[in-house]
Amino acid sequence: MLAFVLIFGKWLGLGGMIATAVIGYAAPATFTWETHYLLGMVSTFLYALAQVMTVYYFLGMRTAMVRAAAKYELGEEFTVEAQAIKKSVSRLGHLLPLLATAVLIVAGGALFGKITPWIHWALGGLTIVLGITSGVIEWRAFRQNAALYERAAERINALPAPTESESVLESPRG
Repeated sequence: MLAFVLIFGKWLGLGGMIATAVIGYAAPATFTWETHYLLGMVSTFLYALAQVMTVYYFLGMRTAMVRAAAKYELGEEFTVEAQAIKKSVSRLGHLLPLLATAVLIVAGGALFGKITPWIHWALGGLTIVLGITSGVIEWRAFRQNAALYERAAERINALPAPTESESVLESPRG
């Protein structure tokens, strides 16, 4: 469920950024600059939050897989795959919130004539393109992560039941 919320939040923020770009392009004729800036600010904050939380989600999932693999002696392939999934997400994941925030900051400079507007447009377009690319990578990573956890659960469930001499109430940090 958390994965769905993160995906939804990220795509909602990205959709807001695309709507902001459309409004910004049509702003002199149809919309006010305040509408453009407000929608851009809200979309940027939502997108940045969802992106950062996605990176931490995969960091936590990798840590959980490493602990489960050690506790149940699942083998190295589970931890290696979890690390590869986390790496695929974190490459763009750390850059995109910073880039989206830079677009928002440069927007103020472009609005008041201190920065050439094409810099704002170029950074905004780059953020949208990389956001879509990142979204596709993360969608694949969420699916791979779910499959990895299913395989791990199957392997754990196939283990023999603990004997009476083993502690059934063992600490999860065990």
